[in-house]
Order: sequence, then structure tokens, then C-alpha cells
Amino acid sequence: MRVWDLARPGSWTTEIHIGSGINGFTVDHAGRVCVATDMGVVALSLTEVRP
Repeated sequence: MRVWDLARPGSWTTEIHIGSGINGFTVDHAGRVCVATDMGVVALSLTEVRP
């Protein structure tokens, strides 16, 4: 799964290896990502880190 900031077109922000095929996903207003996989549901909290 790749996550990017649409305000910065042309560059992706991060890549996450889920370890399974993704059947569906949703993102809430707080930036949490829930991913449905063959193995179950994964809930991720994304925090931007700037150098």
C-alpha cells in the first residue's frame, strides 16, 4: 500500500507492506487507515515525520 500527499503531486510519501492482498480500505478524518485483507483487518495510524 502506498500513501501520498495530494498537495505534493508526483511524489509518494510512504510505502507499507501489508503482507496480504488488500480487499478494501477506508481513511478517516484523523488520518487512520483501516485495511481489509484475507488475514483480517489492519488498523494503521499514519503520522507525518519531516526531516
